[in-house]
Amino acid sequence: MDDSAQPATQVILLWDLPLRLFHWFLVGLFVLSWVSAKMQWTDCHLYSGLCLLTLLLFRLLWGFWGSSSAQFVRFVRGPHEVWSYLRRHFGRTSMSYQSTVGHNPLGGISVLVMLLCLLIQAATGLGANDDIMVEGPLYRYITKELSDQLTSIHHFNFNVLLILVAMHISAIFYYWIVCSDNLIKPMLYGYRRIAVDKIPTQWRTRGLMWALPLLIVCGLIVWLLVRRW
Repeated sequence: MDDSAQPATQVILLWDLPLRLFHWFLVGLFVLSWVSAKMQWTDCHLYSGLCLLTLLLFRLLWGFWGSSSAQFVRFVRGPHEVWSYLRRHFGRTSMSYQSTVGHNPLGGISVLVMLLCLLIQAATGLGANDDIMVEGPLYRYITKELSDQLTSIHHFNFNVLLILVAMHISAIFYYWIVCSDNLIKPMLYGYRRIAVDKIPTQWRTRGLMWALPLLIVCGLIVWLLVRRW
């Protein structure tokens, strides 16, 4: 086999530490919120929701000021590019290296949808109630009718999130088994082998020194939002 036919590749730091920590803490908080709701651990559910909201605010800001792979402008694409990616991708039987840096066009859309649904879940929980003794931090500032509407959205949106999570996990296994593309390892260690011609000339990574102040600001915003609760 002619090695020259293989594309040149390079190992780069694809996912920065703040983004990886965000991802795995988000997973943990989602599971904790789910379990605490099932077990009726009221305080645990409320505080996990507030932590989740803090993380989501951080991710939105990190999407503008974070590392290159975290920036929305880098991976959010329009319907035409998503469709073109699907046509190209399903014409292949396997991929031995990542052909795009970070999220592909379809993955970028899925990230936005997931973040939006999680934000809806956390935001509606602030004003939700269970008609017995549980009330969200902002319940006192809205009408009972609006609170009931937020509660309905909170419950419905959770089922949507379960579907999205199932699709996300299925996609990971699809890329792993069918495309020989392990997406979990880079999200654990950060590094990824990329085709050299796909690496942008301006590629930056930012660490905890950038992320911690931003996370503190997000925590303060959430605290100010619910501090009278």
